[in-house]
Amino acid sequence: MGLYRNAAVGEYWNKDGTSPTNNITSYMGQTRFEEIKRWFHISPPATFPRNGWYEKLQPLTGNLERRFQLYVLPASQVAVDEMMVRFTGRSQHTVRMPSKPIPEGYKIYALCDRGYTYAWAYSSRVDSFLGFDKPFPGPHPKGPDNPLVLSPTSRMFFWLCQSLPSKEHRFTVYCDNYFSNVPLFKALGIFGITCCGTARPNSAGYPAALKINKHQSELEWGTMAGEVVDDVLCIIWQDKSLVRFMTTAYNMKPSIETYTYRERRRPRIPKGRSHYRNMIESVWGENARQVLPLPTASVDYNLFMGGVDIADQRRSYLCNQLRVCRTWVPLFFWLLLTTSINSFLVAQQDQAQRGNSADKRFNDSRTFLRDLAWQLVQEGYNEDHAGDLNFQLTTIGSTPHQEPTRRALNGDFLLGNKPLGNSSQSRKQDK
Repeated sequence: MGLYRNAAVGEYWNKDGTSPTNNITSYMGQTRFEEIKRWFHISPPATFPRNGWYEKLQPLTGNLERRFQLYVLPASQVAVDEMMVRFTGRSQHTVRMPSKPIPEGYKIYALCDRGYTYAWAYSSRVDSFLGFDKPFPGPHPKGPDNPLVLSPTSRMFFWLCQSLPSKEHRFTVYCDNYFSNVPLFKALGIFGITCCGTARPNSAGYPAALKINKHQSELEWGTMAGEVVDDVLCIIWQDKSLVRFMTTAYNMKPSIETYTYRERRRPRIPKGRSHYRNMIESVWGENARQVLPLPTASVDYNLFMGGVDIADQRRSYLCNQLRVCRTWVPLFFWLLLTTSINSFLVAQQDQAQRGNSADKRFNDSRTFLRDLAWQLVQEGYNEDHAGDLNFQLTTIGSTPHQEPTRRALNGDFLLGNKPLGNSSQSRKQDK
């Protein structure tokens, strides 16, 4: 059926002048879209000061986070890292990080399970972490007169990890040296959550005996030393350069579990530093690759730390952000895209468990989201034309409503949708 556009109202009509109510392929006009975009709000305009700069996203943010945690049981190894939401407008809450793929925008700290965003916290350049300023709930291991003191960043990290069902399951959280410190790892260990991450020599509680300048280190390759501070193991290990770790999940006992054999490529020999040149030649010789014993903490860290990066990678394939002036709208687009990616992972895992690998809709996120959007259009059209007996529309793949079932994303994803590092071998989930 041919359609023409009414420029006055920006809508499409049939050539005979009737409204295309029975034609689901009708289009939305530019004027209609701009009006919806202009008046779109999540929370009603407030006449009183808001508790946070992101309060305009409530209650959507809270409801989505609860749903994400209701439907999925994360694996035992999760990661906490930062995300960036692109926004270059004027806002005192954005940050600039030139070394990141997205150099300017909002910074969000997220807890992810190999691409599945489980919990998150908004951050601001002026307001820090609103809603995460609650103190450590205790019990205080040093006594009531000398409790654990956590920095604002550590408190945010602590309460982010409290969203995990740690009373029923065991979890190990991996983080980089921005978060690692002894009081934080000690506080999480009291609640049964183990941690592993790289460390900085100026991290809180880091022992002075291990503060060796990595640029002046002349240790032999594979040298490892450690010290326990408040039940937190601090490690230095000489690889190509000196590596520092903090962990409550691994040990240094002389056992087969302490080391993991991996094939390593020979590093480049820099100019100068004769000790570094001699160390490489003594370990690799003339071989381009060599099987070497590596600390299991280092191997697992490299394996599981990319959970947040995989979530960023999936979102980069499906950019849905529009050019806007309101400061909170980019965060809404981030929520929308995160919801789409999480839904795709849950649906894909559900199809893998059913053995339905022939359905190509679950092999590609673009195909899945296109079909999902079309089904939502069909569902809305059915509700608007429930009394129209001449209109019959069947939704492909629809199932009756069921109670939510918590799924464990064990990594058995279908072929054709495996980002780098996302394989069943990289998912050591406790049985």
